[in-house]
Amino acid sequence: MGELAFALGVAGAQPARPLPFAPGWTRAGAVLDADFAVGRYFFGGRETFAQADFLAACGGTGSGTQLTIGPFAAPTGETLPFAGFAPAGIAGVVDATTGASSGSSQVLWQLDDNAEEAGSPVERNLLRLSWDTDGHLHLVASTDAGGGATATQADLDLGPLDPSSDFRVAFSAATGLFAASLNGAPAERQAGGRLAPSTIMRIGGGHVTGEEWAGTIGRITLFPATRDAEELENLAGDAAQAIVAWGDSLTAGSGSTGSSNGYVPQLAALFDPPRAVANEGVAGQNSTEIAGRSGARRARLSLGGGEAVRNLFPLSRNWFERLPENLVNNGVAIDLVGSGVDAEGQPFGDIRCHGTASAGYVDFAQQIYGASAGYAASGSLDWTATVDVELVGGTTANVTGLFISLIEGDSPGGYSSEHDAPVPLDGARHRVSVSASLAHPYVRATPLMTVDNGTAIDLTLRFYPGQLEQAAEASAQQLTPLDGAIPASHAWDFAGGIGDWYGRFGADYETSIAVSDGALVVTTDGGSLRGAQVDLPDAIPAGIPVRLSFDCALSGGVTGIEAGLLDGHNGVFSSTPG
Repeated sequence: MGELAFALGVAGAQPARPLPFAPGWTRAGAVLDADFAVGRYFFGGRETFAQADFLAACGGTGSGTQLTIGPFAAPTGETLPFAGFAPAGIAGVVDATTGASSGSSQVLWQLDDNAEEAGSPVERNLLRLSWDTDGHLHLVASTDAGGGATATQADLDLGPLDPSSDFRVAFSAATGLFAASLNGAPAERQAGGRLAPSTIMRIGGGHVTGEEWAGTIGRITLFPATRDAEELENLAGDAAQAIVAWGDSLTAGSGSTGSSNGYVPQLAALFDPPRAVANEGVAGQNSTEIAGRSGARRARLSLGGGEAVRNLFPLSRNWFERLPENLVNNGVAIDLVGSGVDAEGQPFGDIRCHGTASAGYVDFAQQIYGASAGYAASGSLDWTATVDVELVGGTTANVTGLFISLIEGDSPGGYSSEHDAPVPLDGARHRVSVSASLAHPYVRATPLMTVDNGTAIDLTLRFYPGQLEQAAEASAQQLTPLDGAIPASHAWDFAGGIGDWYGRFGADYETSIAVSDGALVVTTDGGSLRGAQVDLPDAIPAGIPVRLSFDCALSGGVTGIEAGLLDGHNGVFSSTPG
């Protein structure tokens, strides 16, 4: 990525990519980090200790903490704001001190389109943090409503701030969802509203004279994608005073009459002022698993299972984080141009499809949800595929349809027949399912867009989590991978001894195992297939993903290990590195 990688995510440009360098003092994932208090700056992969160099790198002017960055030129292939720029998502953290009084609206930070009328600056298309005349900090988004009018898209009242008081605010903004937390308080959220195009960023003031920040600014950090409410609360709060609720489904909120009625949000509301409480409840876990996940006890080995896997799309939760670069299908480029979460916390990725079609369709199978080439379907069983999508940009010109397709075949990746359900492309969000009783041994599912061959295509689709399942109709959405790094059905901690583990043995050998300092120690005589194993109390059905995780150290000339499942004592060994 080039040095001027302001990288707020631009429809029509390449997505932001990981920076090749970031000094240790920067906040993780930052694309811009200006620490005015210390005098160090990071932007576009470059660290500097001189504000003049920082401003030169990012096209800025000004001094102290009243800076203007931009306006930027037309797009050059990087993710730079330009005329008509519309960020798909942005988040940030600001450390500051209010001025001696709040008699006027003071702008802490602002994005706007640098507009003028009759030679005078106007502010209609903007996103700003401001300390307003009511003495409260606000996150405000507005757009030009035409005819000289302004339409407020979002106005989050983050609470009062006294004059001359230190504070930290973390915010996130995207079309459809705005959120912010002041000093770690529960995040204020607003669903709906539009994030306006912008060409310029301002620190310590607005576009109009008289809006200057009268206090001080210690640090500003910007991220090239949105953050969820819990992340904002953590970013804005004091880590030393963090409150975390660990537990199972009751902690997660199961059985409550609404998202705000579980005991975790009720606990947060008991504080005055309210405090953020991170919810780490995972349904189906027992006390041993919760303890291991929280760090209270170290699980040396765990075998994945836990919640039964219904959704066979392996990456419905985070496919956009692993989307390869430079994807092209039948002449149409498939680029990630933004990501975020909706008001219910459902993640999404925005895909821009553009180019000249070399066939009559664009197949997203391997790009969206990490779909497999095919699953063994056991003919005549019912299967259902679901897609959740909306049109958010571009044009449907030369696009003849979007479908969710169940495809049958006689081999993985083969094609014998398909079952389709159309998805409207009308700018509204649609969750559409297709179900069928299959007659062939393999099945796969894909969102499929049909187009006019040889014509120009350019539209942006927002994909929310989808689902592929062996069922006669769609069930509740399950996000994959499942919650928790290892959603374990079996976990072992060797602090109390070997337990049910035993050494592998054969006619001429027996592996020696013991426990030392809470770890299982396996001693090999140099032969093959030496090791330790345990018999699982429950049968594991065929065809489901299994994750095996362990923490180990090798010594005495041992250079590698293998881990996997056996179909019986000393039986057939099966492992897939991952």
